[in-house]
Amino acid sequence: MPRNVLIVDELATNRIVLKVKLSGARYGVIQAASLSEARKCLDRDPPDLVLASADLTGANTAQIVQALRGTARTRDIPVVLLLAHDNAEARLDALRAGASDVLTKPVDDRFFLARLRSLLRQHHTSQALNLHSGTAHALGFAEPPASFQVTGRIAIVAHPAAAAMKLRADLMHRIQHDMTLLTFDAPEVASDLAPPPDVVVLRIATADCERGLRLIADLKADTATQNSRILVLLPPETIPLASTVLDMGAHDILCGATETGELALRLQNQIRRKHQEDSQRAKLKTGLQAAVTDSLTGLYNRRYALPYMTRTIAESAGSGRPLAVMVADLDHFKKINDRLGHAAGDEVLRRVAGLLRDTLRDDDLVARIGGEEFLIVLPDTPRERAKQVAGRLCKTVRDTPIALTGQKAPAHVTLSIGVSPVHLPTHDPLPDAETLIAQADRALYGAKAGGRDTVSFCATRPAA
Repeated sequence: MPRNVLIVDELATNRIVLKVKLSGARYGVIQAASLSEARKCLDRDPPDLVLASADLTGANTAQIVQALRGTARTRDIPVVLLLAHDNAEARLDALRAGASDVLTKPVDDRFFLARLRSLLRQHHTSQALNLHSGTAHALGFAEPPASFQVTGRIAIVAHPAAAAMKLRADLMHRIQHDMTLLTFDAPEVASDLAPPPDVVVLRIATADCERGLRLIADLKADTATQNSRILVLLPPETIPLASTVLDMGAHDILCGATETGELALRLQNQIRRKHQEDSQRAKLKTGLQAAVTDSLTGLYNRRYALPYMTRTIAESAGSGRPLAVMVADLDHFKKINDRLGHAAGDEVLRRVAGLLRDTLRDDDLVARIGGEEFLIVLPDTPRERAKQVAGRLCKTVRDTPIALTGQKAPAHVTLSIGVSPVHLPTHDPLPDAETLIAQADRALYGAKAGGRDTVSFCATRPAA
């Protein structure tokens, strides 16, 4: 994957030094000598990351960040500002302005490249989530952005306990988030917290190097905390670990003496990004669910059911266990729509869908595949059991009056079911899902012809 970096600096020598470092690490490099030139580069072909001097003529840090992120195409690009001299207030200004990070020259090469890799990983993850969560927007499931600040969950891990307590006490004057204290030798770990923390602040002193690195690896591997953000504090004596902790998956890092104001600001930024990613994941999940779920009944739809059947057929053939495929259809459903209206018909479909789902096992599949037609797949089900299940489904629907909005009398409906019992010897060619559905559908015609509210079976052996 190409990794292009835009360098923005008025001094050619500075651009050359950075280009040598980046080219050696196989980055593509674009150069700009001013903000106006940088904007043209961004408009033409947005890079993956921007490295900009914080000392550009005629612009403060806020104006620099705004210029670099002023369009929809560039607003999420990581921007790293480079300071000529270490200055606490300048660092805070840069972070407040929205810079992804701020580094002071000269920067250790290993740390510098590790920081870029970390920022790019985060950027590409966010890009992927944005790309896929767009499904929810298309389907109308996207939620409006929150207009209030959500309280974050922070786990502070340090040794000894007094160090963790001091960190929390310092931060409580600056941020209003839930903070839990943990130590390296405590029996509980961050993954035991419920819900998991948004950010884990990990202070690694000399005595904690091995345990600190192991904890980062555990946090990234544990499903409970794999999406938690990790902010590492390295006292002066452990700064050589900086590139290692970044490459292991830390999202942010503070080296040397900890300035509480900067730590608080970085924590706020990490919590905000974590909540943005959580929202993107939720939209993605909603979009995927909408793609495979029938919006009226909440059952799976044909798009989900066919691949599910293909897998079930293969598993049944491999295990030698039988399965049963059913197609169920509501009797005289058109009369309900004609007499009571489509809203009443929708209520009937929702109620029947719930009855089918509640009557079947958790491992069984029920899907809506047509107007009033349902597909039912019963793994590990021989013919006799399929007959019992189908009869129970018909009886449940027949015996359940369905209350309708605006109607005094409940509706009474019945169900006809066609069943295709399947036993798949491993040496025979496997039938496909559509073949089995077609067989069950033909059996359904027999149930309709036999007076409805009944069950009909097709031949036991499926056509290949």
